[in-house]
Amino acid sequence: MRSSFSTFLPLIAVLILVAVSISSGCSSQDEVNNATLGEINSIEKLADNRLIAIDFTTQDEIFYSQLGASETQYKEALDKLYALGPTFYLEGYGYEARIKSLQFKIDFLDVCSELAAVDDEAEAIFQTSTPEFRTGLVEVLNDYQNIRQRILFLQVMGGDIDKNLISSDYTQAIGVIRGELDAMLESLNSNISFLEEYR
Repeated sequence: MRSSFSTFLPLIAVLILVAVSISSGCSSQDEVNNATLGEINSIEKLADNRLIAIDFTTQDEIFYSQLGASETQYKEALDKLYALGPTFYLEGYGYEARIKSLQFKIDFLDVCSELAAVDDEAEAIFQTSTPEFRTGLVEVLNDYQNIRQRILFLQVMGGDIDKNLISSDYTQAIGVIRGELDAMLESLNSNISFLEEYR
């Protein structure tokens, strides 16, 4: 019996060492994942703070600069989150909700930039001759209609994000965006109605 136990003793020791090693490795990986998630959180928070402070009624160089800076940070955060994948600290539906909210913010800023550019084009066509005006008018109206569809899609997308699955640190911007989307749609509909009279 004693010799049998002494035969298994080295095996038990090896199993204990392997278990400790695996446990240590998991703990180390968790720390790396947590640090990466902390970096993602920091990047998204910086972008959120800038977005919340943007004056969407003043489309100047500062406006475009703020849009671009926040969009770049959101994309960086999203890329890092995709690379990280679900973790012990952010998994399942929580991970999916975070991905969706970042994409929502990116798409919103892209629509803002696109709408501002088409607004400038709409102003510019009134400074052109009649043939150019008519061509430009059709193009602007088509662009407005495409943007309108994107806004409607974003309104649905924003409503589908479960904010209960996301820390309140990152949901304030979602509320701001949903309010801006409503205002953008109202302004866009008004511009389309106005331009339709010149067709």
